[in-house]
Amino acid sequence: MHRFLQLAIFAALSSFLFAGMVAAQDTPWKVVQPGERFYNEAAPTAMTQYGEEIMLISLNPMLHNWTVAVLLEGSDEKTPIANVLSFGDAPEESYALQEGDPKIKVNLVEDRFSVYSFDVPEDFILSAMKARYWNVWSDLGQSNFRMLRAGSRNALEELEFMADDIRHTIVQGQSDDEQLWRRCDQRRETGASPSDECINTGLPLTIWQFAKPDGLFFDEETHNAFLDAGGDTLGISYDIAYEKWFGFVIVQGFPSVSSFSSQIDIGNGASRTRNLNKDDFENIINSAVQIQTLVFEISASDIELFQQGLNWTIRSDSAESTYTLLGLKTALYTIQNLIETGREAPSQGSQNLGQIIADCDAAAGNDEDENQPGQGVAWADINATVAVATCERAVQSVPDDGRMLYQLGRAYDKARDPRAIELIKAAISERYPAAYNHMGLLYWYGDYVEQDYWKAGQFLELGAKLGNLQSSYNYARFLVEHGDGGDEDLDNAFSAITFAADQGYIAAHESLGDWLRDGAFGWTDYPSAREHYEFAALEGSMDAHYGLSQMYRLGQGTPVNQVEANAYLKDAARLGHLKARQELGWD
Repeated sequence: MHRFLQLAIFAALSSFLFAGMVAAQDTPWKVVQPGERFYNEAAPTAMTQYGEEIMLISLNPMLHNWTVAVLLEGSDEKTPIANVLSFGDAPEESYALQEGDPKIKVNLVEDRFSVYSFDVPEDFILSAMKARYWNVWSDLGQSNFRMLRAGSRNALEELEFMADDIRHTIVQGQSDDEQLWRRCDQRRETGASPSDECINTGLPLTIWQFAKPDGLFFDEETHNAFLDAGGDTLGISYDIAYEKWFGFVIVQGFPSVSSFSSQIDIGNGASRTRNLNKDDFENIINSAVQIQTLVFEISASDIELFQQGLNWTIRSDSAESTYTLLGLKTALYTIQNLIETGREAPSQGSQNLGQIIADCDAAAGNDEDENQPGQGVAWADINATVAVATCERAVQSVPDDGRMLYQLGRAYDKARDPRAIELIKAAISERYPAAYNHMGLLYWYGDYVEQDYWKAGQFLELGAKLGNLQSSYNYARFLVEHGDGGDEDLDNAFSAITFAADQGYIAAHESLGDWLRDGAFGWTDYPSAREHYEFAALEGSMDAHYGLSQMYRLGQGTPVNQVEANAYLKDAARLGHLKARQELGWD
């Protein structure tokens, strides 16, 4: 936890106690508002009180880490702390800190109270939103804080929304500064007189840039972003061969740097500092021109912080300098885009067959294809250019492989290339199951062919009989939406989608929940609908969360429960459900 937040929590709790005895009471969870005790403008905070004991939970908007502070009766400077969540029927969850753990910050108040502050993992907070009690065990005894029924879920969710707003404000402020810098710099380059907004702005003279071909710091083996800060130069580099990020700082003068610290200032009082000793970096010294280049590895999480950051401070024993991060976010996005989409496979002669096939799987494999050996890629995430080039190479190598034919067809379809239909047909001739689903959808929507519902149904049914889950799901959808409404079609639809759901296909659980609620099969089954929704909701389905909110709101298979309805509605909105966000007035 950042020291600023730690001191703010301690100061607030201490002043509260010194102002007088804490009244014994049991208060529900609430978000601390400006002007109230424990308010922390650097991090939204929620609190509850049980008797004379208090629990605070804060969320850092930039680092997105959760901090808990508990004020307990008694005085103990060193104690283990065990946080135990109880759920009633479900097993307990715990997060324990041992005696003397440096993560625990301790403050003793008047020898009567102890304040313990520590960070907790986000998944523990997510569990806490559903818990009945948060029990804190220490050498001082056991302290129990009510959770769900005391409003903890709503309060903690509100912290997330507040933190998102704060972060957006900070990041937008940085973006506005960058745009202002570019407008002013353009006027400087063209020789135009400075506008009022460019005078005395305090903006840096230079910002970060992506290293372009034939430009400064361009290298074919790395992707680079750099800042020319007058006497010093800073850079962030991605090594293509090693697939690692590195930072480099080029400084002038001596003595030689044997250790230094790197601090990323994120705004709103938050920062991340990393101390590097001589074994953590390489110092390349050019004595002739008295220049030192410090090179060190950077983690992927730190790259995310650089994209959010405002300034970068480098400190050594002999000097300290702070540099702007304006422009770095754009430069890093350029590098990340090259990493994701610009990896061209080596020439066919230098690759073995297994690698050629694996490359096609990675570029165009269906992430919902049960015959896909790798992770595959979602339709929305396919890069058509890379996928077509990679899978054309694969089909040239193995022209009768059904999976490669299907994936090249999928790549062509993403590129809106009519050749997709011939490749999918070729994959069907090899009886590749997922190809039947794709062909069925092409006929259903009339892509590259004349729309034909009968052929669409035939291909989807054949794919379902081959065990393809997407085919089973879409065949059920087809029968419900375009069938004759008779018992045979509805029975087949129920069998097909139930098969897909039984295999864990999330979309099938979502649709079964909808259809069993709405009576799509000619009857309703609210308990089963709720089970399917709950299964999908555990997998993060926003539609399932919304469906559950409606069941609790309308009392479908359960007593009307507006609290649960609102909780599921907020979950759906947080996951991006448009209708839920509109109902809550968020959009």
